[in-house]
Amino acid sequence: MAGDTGKRDPEMSLVKTRCALWLGILLAMAWAGPGRAEDRALVIGIERYADPRIPTLPGCEDDAHEVALLLEQGFEMKQNQIRLLLSHNATLENILAGLEDWVVGGTHPGDRVILYYSGHGSQAADDNGDEADGMDEILCPYDCNASTQANVLRDDRLHEILTELRGRNVTIIFDACHCGTAYKSIGDRIYSDPVYPTENVIAKFIPPPQQVRSRGNDGGRRTQTRALPTPSAGSMIDEVNRNEVVFSACQDGQRAEIGAFVENRAVVRRSVFTRAFLKGLSGQADRDFDGQVLNSELIGFINADLREFTQTPQLKCTNLYANQLVFGRTLTLSGPARLFYTQDHEVAINRGAYHGVKKDDRFLLKTNTQSPADVVDIQVERVDSFLSFGRIDKDIRFVPPGPEVQPMVRPRPFHKLHVFFAAFTSPSGGALETPPSLREAVAANPELQIEPDQAACDRMVAGTLAQDGTLHLFIYGRFGRLQSQFSEPQATAPAELVKRLKAQVLLERLAAIQNPVSPFRVDLRVKGGRNRFLIHPKGDPRREKIELLVKTDRDCHLVLLTVDSQGQVTLLLPNRWQPSSRLSAGREYQVPPPDADFVFPIKLPPGHDVITAVATLKPFDLRGVTAKGLQKDGFIQFEPGNQDNLIEDIYTRGIGIEAPSGPADAPAELWLNEVPSAADWATATLTVETVLPNARP
Repeated sequence: MAGDTGKRDPEMSLVKTRCALWLGILLAMAWAGPGRAEDRALVIGIERYADPRIPTLPGCEDDAHEVALLLEQGFEMKQNQIRLLLSHNATLENILAGLEDWVVGGTHPGDRVILYYSGHGSQAADDNGDEADGMDEILCPYDCNASTQANVLRDDRLHEILTELRGRNVTIIFDACHCGTAYKSIGDRIYSDPVYPTENVIAKFIPPPQQVRSRGNDGGRRTQTRALPTPSAGSMIDEVNRNEVVFSACQDGQRAEIGAFVENRAVVRRSVFTRAFLKGLSGQADRDFDGQVLNSELIGFINADLREFTQTPQLKCTNLYANQLVFGRTLTLSGPARLFYTQDHEVAINRGAYHGVKKDDRFLLKTNTQSPADVVDIQVERVDSFLSFGRIDKDIRFVPPGPEVQPMVRPRPFHKLHVFFAAFTSPSGGALETPPSLREAVAANPELQIEPDQAACDRMVAGTLAQDGTLHLFIYGRFGRLQSQFSEPQATAPAELVKRLKAQVLLERLAAIQNPVSPFRVDLRVKGGRNRFLIHPKGDPRREKIELLVKTDRDCHLVLLTVDSQGQVTLLLPNRWQPSSRLSAGREYQVPPPDADFVFPIKLPPGHDVITAVATLKPFDLRGVTAKGLQKDGFIQFEPGNQDNLIEDIYTRGIGIEAPSGPADAPAELWLNEVPSAADWATATLTVETVLPNARP
């Protein structure tokens, strides 16, 4: 990659090189021609600094790599149009050269310019009197000095450079918390999507030296303090030019976080804002299903994805640019699954980890003959963020866009719940060993497995022992959210814990009903954007209700299922009042409808309920599902003891998907004969929290 002088993974570099060669040849006509715009992207990720006093920011280099990869694979930018500056190469001199010589000097009005920065920000004393608070916002290059603030990039200088870009279409992404007016933080907890906020953070913010913090436009009369400065009202870019679009990680005065995530049972660090940004541009932000992502759609998706955080990402631009395409280009990662390129019998498909594809997934490419013998069976050997890769034994040549491939999605059964026993405390507050009876009960259940490592678990159990011998137990989700809590005498606590954990197994199995590569979409959300509801008795005028909004981009049939924290399954749709669940494409439906005389019950126990929408192009066969349930209050409910093979019935009798009768490596002909197309169904899942009125927010 031109300008990429940072340390890189050799395999990823090879993938990108192959991708670039293909794009350079096969997209030549699209990029050639008189007056073709010379787009430029400067991507900066700084996680290590020369000054040892400046904290390391793990994940910022990976963030920058993935942004560069997105621009290549999702927006058809060539590698020589992207300059990547990582850590020790992101000096002030190199950043200014990239901005002034390479971006400004190498582009013209009408060209597209993208600037991405992930690293530390800070403040410095205003040196020209243009800041009301007496402080300039600054970016902190690799060689900046924490004491003297030498080698920093001030907001005034950046504004001068941006002024020289008038006429270009400029998009700026700041993952640095308004570069000094808020804090970027590193958390200790580990998250999985959706991610959740953390405590005990390290600020992604370099405190100005005391002599700077105590000086402003007031003649140096401010009180000195060793604490971090109170964020001011300024920001790196206060006003945008007409041609500029600016995404930033949060509002002034807020914290933005670097979170730890579990990916394939390994812990990785990523900026939560950049992660949501990339997820949105994998196609998830396309809320109106038109194959395009607008700036306004993307910021809406990011804020929804980070709703559990205290940070509120921002979009600054004119109303005109808010309703234009992100980066001014159509996203090539949306639309049907296609071959992206092929070289030396290796093929790439425009679906990757952000789309939910995993190693060993399979895609089928049908030739014009439609003969099973001519079907090309592609097994995914490796996956990156936006593409998946496999090998074939045939030569395939094509002109972009590539031929469509058929994802073969078979159920991914959830075999075992991995449980980690965390801290237990005694009545005096001291550390306590996990009661052996709890471990023995969990170990004896075939659906549960005890893990010695927190990073490998699905649920975490903690507890306290009261003076009277009662155990207060807490079950947490994947390193973040409280799923269930209860109190039991020590004698009965093991059985109750196993019961609660088996309910979590069902939650996981329901969440596993997914088709990440479906060519059509289901959008499921709670009306009003809430995800937390109070439990009041039936008949209480304060009783709250959940109203769901659902929309698809294909005519289809919809089923809504929910599982509460104790494992009870309720079929929400169809129900006694809405026996038909047929939806028309593009229309948003409210469930229950506005004029309905019923509500979805919000009842004990408190906890987190998972709601899953399953949409099928053919009518959903519910006979095998409903036969196991009981009618209660107009809904079919399945008690924890009456759920054998319920999820399997949903797959086989409802969706119509059965695994082939042969082994996992069954030939393509068997898949064609026995497994329906993944194009026939789609899913969406959300989680709502139900709490008692006196619960803390």
